[in-house]
Amino acid sequence: MDTDTATLNPEQISVSDKPSYIPGLDGVRGVAALMIMFLHIIPNYNSPAHPFLSVLRKVAIIGQCGVPLFFVLSGFLITRILLYTKNRPGYFKQFYIKRALRIFPLYYLYLIINFFLIPLFSGQAVPDWSLTWSFYFYLQNIAMTFNWKMVDIPHLWSLAVEEHFYLLWPIAIYFFSYKPTLKIIAGIIIFSLLCRVYLISIGIGTYYFTLTTFDSLAIGAFLAYNEKKQWLNAKRMLQIAIIILIPMIVIFPLATGGGSNVVQYFKNPVISVFCMAIIGLVSMKSYYINRFFNNGFLKYTGKISYGLYVFHPTCYYFIDKYLHLTNFGLDIVICFLGSYLVATLSYYLFEIHFLKLKGENKLVRILI
Repeated sequence: MDTDTATLNPEQISVSDKPSYIPGLDGVRGVAALMIMFLHIIPNYNSPAHPFLSVLRKVAIIGQCGVPLFFVLSGFLITRILLYTKNRPGYFKQFYIKRALRIFPLYYLYLIINFFLIPLFSGQAVPDWSLTWSFYFYLQNIAMTFNWKMVDIPHLWSLAVEEHFYLLWPIAIYFFSYKPTLKIIAGIIIFSLLCRVYLISIGIGTYYFTLTTFDSLAIGAFLAYNEKKQWLNAKRMLQIAIIILIPMIVIFPLATGGGSNVVQYFKNPVISVFCMAIIGLVSMKSYYINRFFNNGFLKYTGKISYGLYVFHPTCYYFIDKYLHLTNFGLDIVICFLGSYLVATLSYYLFEIHFLKLKGENKLVRILI
């Protein structure tokens, strides 16, 4: 962290200031991707011939932390960027164009592959518009919540939530000073809790819905303000992580398979606060935490994490369909290696061109 700006009021940040790069956060992103990949692969195995699978399934439940970890990290990084660019010309255009260059190309490429190319080469029918339209407009998570008819690509739901956040949060940052924004953050957390209570009470799931997951992003946004004001230092972050770890161990066995409603109400904010503490420790460069997350493998995984997240279920599907591996350990290794290969190709042959355009601001300069 830049100690010269550590105590600045966010409203006083000058145009020349920019947030410092925190390498360990790439490792955090890598851990989140690995957790989700592990979570999605273990339930595929139901053979009683492997009793160790029951243990792995219980461990895989921890992978549910992967999405809240992504959300908190996104809330932190995006709010950080918005605070530093708030007083710059073209605030909205620069933000939305840069987000579009990062998110849209790979996302819509994946939709084209799934909705058109795979059916074309497999002899299947192209899915009807009525089953796919929600994906084009980032409404798939709402469709999943309210059981609209749709193509079964469930893992893309979290990208819809993030896109909703990207659309709305810059407006709040721009029009409100930091104290009202902190009240908005608190309001989002409370409102998400109330939404969960209401939807669960009428028999509607809350896992995918925007309004019941926004609290994770809001907790990440709070962390961005904390970076400047230091209400919570590294010692307090460590205390929070340790204190929450115990109830988290209790929560996970109760949180699956139609568990307690009370657990469902509080699971998301508890996990998110734990993730906030971990990300906070990384951003404050706590030695042991940073040593772990600065691992080269995790940082590389974080670098290609978008491709890993988008493509891994498709890789799993085709590897299982065509290789028919009977050894579940070998199957897991091949599925992971295949996902890494595809994500690496995606990053260096496709994504990087848009990242360069985003970094050089060429399109931003043309449109502003």
